[in-house]
Amino acid sequence: MNKAKGLTVLIIYFIIMSIVTILINLLLATFAYLYIIDIILLILTFVITIYLIYNLYSKPLTNLNTLAKHYNDYNFAYKVYINPSKDITELAKNIDDLAYKLKNINQKYHEIKSENQKYYEQYQLDLENKKQLVASISHEIKTPLAVIEATASALYDDIFPAESFKDELNNIIKECDKTSEMIQEIVNIYKLDNINYELEATNVNIATIIEEVINDYANLINKYQKQIIISNNLNFSYELNYNQFKKAIENIMLNAIIYSPLNETITITLKDETTYKVLEIINYGVTIDKKAIRKIFEPFYRIDEARTKGEDYGNGLGLYIVKEILEKHHLDYGITNVLNGVKFYIIFKQVLN
Repeated sequence: MNKAKGLTVLIIYFIIMSIVTILINLLLATFAYLYIIDIILLILTFVITIYLIYNLYSKPLTNLNTLAKHYNDYNFAYKVYINPSKDITELAKNIDDLAYKLKNINQKYHEIKSENQKYYEQYQLDLENKKQLVASISHEIKTPLAVIEATASALYDDIFPAESFKDELNNIIKECDKTSEMIQEIVNIYKLDNINYELEATNVNIATIIEEVINDYANLINKYQKQIIISNNLNFSYELNYNQFKKAIENIMLNAIIYSPLNETITITLKDETTYKVLEIINYGVTIDKKAIRKIFEPFYRIDEARTKGEDYGNGLGLYIVKEILEKHHLDYGITNVLNGVKFYIIFKQVLN
């Protein structure tokens, strides 16, 4: 029963009951028992009126109120039967449409909140890493500066014999070179870490870079008596920043050369997989503890301080820079132990040729 029909029935009912009541009152003087009938009719009129008002107005509004409470509690799946009065039905439809929009807004809000939480956590992690990096830089730079200051003071006070002056001055120069190199690498790290810094990539031949690095490190390779074996053709191209990627390969090769025993082999291999290529650089004669592998890309982390003590190469930033460069190129990479060796791999997923 819709609202218009309900009102019509109610009006007709009141008209009929009014006529009946008037007739009964006219006959009351003759038939006294009609008082009882009149009272009964009045009670029935009251009950029927309340029933019609409840079903036409109160019940739909109560149902709408219940529906609104469930929507307010984010229970958008709740449904309730609404009396099909035109106005009430339209109101229910509007509430349902509003609930649908609120549901989408609520879902979007939680998605954005979750995404912002991830960004915040990443920001906190990056901030903590930067703090640790700055602290490590401060500590690392103090060492060569302390050596320079102590040596210069000793020279000024004529503590060293005259014949050793040149050697001590040479030590100062070496420490200055180390500090300069470290500062340059730190500048490079901050450049790569800047989200606004875009690498200028070109079509780079991997074989050319490997060949140049091997030629640049020829003296070092001879010093550590390494044998470099290229097991297959490395002649393929990829979109890379030439200088930055070459720096990454240099650091990987430097570690492979100086942190493995003398007279060992370093193999460079390109593997063809179904949808990608993998460049592998393996140095033999040594493995890395699993705990150390998890930390090996951290700045200034050294696997064995005693082993690197007195070396002219490395400041603990090498593999951290490799990490920064490869991640800026969106390349997957990693280090793992193999049989009597350590493998560094780089995955190229979109190979040009």
